[in-house]
Amino acid sequence: MAKQKSRSKRPQRGADGLYHVQRYIGKYADGKPFYKRFSGLDWGQLQFEIFTYKKEYEAGMHQEDDPTYEKPMTLDEAFTKYINTCRALSGKDGDYSESTIPGYESIRKNAFQNIMDKEIDKITVDDIQTYLDTAVSERTGKRKSVKTLRNEFYLLKPVMEKYAPDLNLRKIKIGKRKKRKLMVMKMADAPRILAAAKERHPEFFIYTLFALVTGMRPSEVYALRWGDISASPQISLIDQKKHLYGAINVNKAVVMDENRVYKEKGTKTEAGDRVLRHDWSFFEELYSVLPRGKDSDRILEMTPRRQQYHWALMRDELGLDKAMRFYDLRHYHCSVMVASGAPEDYIAADMGHSTIDMAHNVYVELIEEKQQNVDASSAVYTANLMAELRNTTKNTTEKPILLAAT
Repeated sequence: MAKQKSRSKRPQRGADGLYHVQRYIGKYADGKPFYKRFSGLDWGQLQFEIFTYKKEYEAGMHQEDDPTYEKPMTLDEAFTKYINTCRALSGKDGDYSESTIPGYESIRKNAFQNIMDKEIDKITVDDIQTYLDTAVSERTGKRKSVKTLRNEFYLLKPVMEKYAPDLNLRKIKIGKRKKRKLMVMKMADAPRILAAAKERHPEFFIYTLFALVTGMRPSEVYALRWGDISASPQISLIDQKKHLYGAINVNKAVVMDENRVYKEKGTKTEAGDRVLRHDWSFFEELYSVLPRGKDSDRILEMTPRRQQYHWALMRDELGLDKAMRFYDLRHYHCSVMVASGAPEDYIAADMGHSTIDMAHNVYVELIEEKQQNVDASSAVYTANLMAELRNTTKNTTEKPILLAAT
């Protein structure tokens, strides 16, 4: 008869009155043996705790006791780690604009609050879908816009792909972003906008002048220095007539970093680097408002944020569409080039775009506007044609029909 295995020998109590034992539990993730010390007042209860702990460890629990175990990050920690990586790659010559990081931080603080403290490997597709279907803005108390939700999701996506790659996000459904209607200025609005801007503030007028006449972005205008623009006119011959013009070298812009400080960087895209040539009357107007300074001096002291403040006030005073942004003034310059018959690729280069999409959209917008007049003229012609047809048909049916002799 085999000898029955004896139960664990009861150790002596310690000076504190407790039983203290060390038992082999299993192996760590790196293969090394795992021993754990247990203490208790009741020996029978202590043995039960040791047995239960071993079974739980074998089932994958108590991983926090494994020194080689890395606790899963929460979604908030994953966001933070990802944003810090982007921050390290930002800067003047980095892959990320410094103005991008504050936007990422805003999403981290204001989005996915129902799952931000959840371990990233325990987040499900249903968790994300539920947020996207029910998210409400804390500021307005209203459902978040599709644009906002898409921005939040498309930051979450690379975070999850990097730190929880097994989660399949292809099943996520999110509304389509509504395409913003392109605001194309009426030609008649340009003179009164410029006149109102000149009365309001000289530097705001310069912003407006550059936007309307050259199509430059506010961030590019603020980055201009006197050395970037012509100090004296150049001469060209057009149809055997002398023409005076000046040039603007656009090769930089400014962005606001996390500390709300404007920093200089390259233009928005590689196509943003360009030389713009305009009639010398533009430069005469500029120099009449702001006398030329040193080549290294910035032309404007007014920041883009302050420029936006003046624009909001002036737009309301002029009764312009409240949806009209200062940025939309660039489309006036684009419209002028469209009306002049410039090719789309030339317009895109002049506006600093890497594609012809915006130029094409302006074309479409103007064509639709002209189409209304064409349709009206066509409608008159069609009405006259149909009237003539009815008269002709009536005259034909009133005439007697002559039958052929049989």
